[in-house]
Amino acid sequence: MEPQNPYLAHRAEIEQAIGIICTRAHLSGADAEDFAGTVRLHVLKDDCAVLHRFKGRSSIRTYLVAVVEHCYQDWRNARWGKWRPSAEAKRTGPLGVHLERLLVRDGLSRDEAYETLRTNTALSVSRADVDRVADRLPVRTRRHFISDAVLEQRPSSEPPPDSGVVELEAASHARAAIDRLACGLEGLAPRDRLILTMRFWDECSIVAIATALQIQPKPLYRHIERLLLHLRKSLEAAGMTSEAALEVLKQRGFESSEGGALSGTRPGLETKPDARLNNGPVTRS
Repeated sequence: MEPQNPYLAHRAEIEQAIGIICTRAHLSGADAEDFAGTVRLHVLKDDCAVLHRFKGRSSIRTYLVAVVEHCYQDWRNARWGKWRPSAEAKRTGPLGVHLERLLVRDGLSRDEAYETLRTNTALSVSRADVDRVADRLPVRTRRHFISDAVLEQRPSSEPPPDSGVVELEAASHARAAIDRLACGLEGLAPRDRLILTMRFWDECSIVAIATALQIQPKPLYRHIERLLLHLRKSLEAAGMTSEAALEVLKQRGFESSEGGALSGTRPGLETKPDARLNNGPVTRS
């Protein structure tokens, strides 16, 4: 006995039509399963109203392929939005519009798009026409959906929950380091602060500083090194590690106590010492 339920009676044809459209639309995996489920629900809707509307004007297979094709269009538009051709495709005419839809929206190759245009449309085109128009079309990114299993393994693009706390702590440490460096500068003699200002803020050469202050340039090299070492020691005495003290000196524009120039940074404070360190340098006359 034939099953009374029309869905069961034509289940094989329904699954065959689903397979045809999935192959034509390059659906596989989770996408194919999701689409197949949508089609089955559509056929079962309203006591299989779709099957009851079949009038026998064609084979049941042809009818179901057309039904599933319309289901695919609705399913695709619901997920990706309604397809709209680009301005360049419109300028090339119907061939450009059809070709862009097949290449970008449906993901067909040029060979597959050519065969589809040749067999399924009234357009009379050659393979050369397809290549010529395809080369004019703009590059458009085809949307891809990722399964939940893949997303679970992908790190979030959002900042971690404690990022705000970490940033606040880093800012607090930076302010404390600046205050400690300011205290170290205040412990220097006015002449020594002037030397550091000329060297690291005004970017004066050792010879220019020695000439302005009427001192010998050769001992000035070692004197500046001793001043930097004093600043480093003052930071360490305030509880900073040696590495952290060196990093603070580098970030504030000073050379390290070993004399190595900072690489990739401008030698000098970002703003004037009296604005950044609350320690006004002695002004030269």
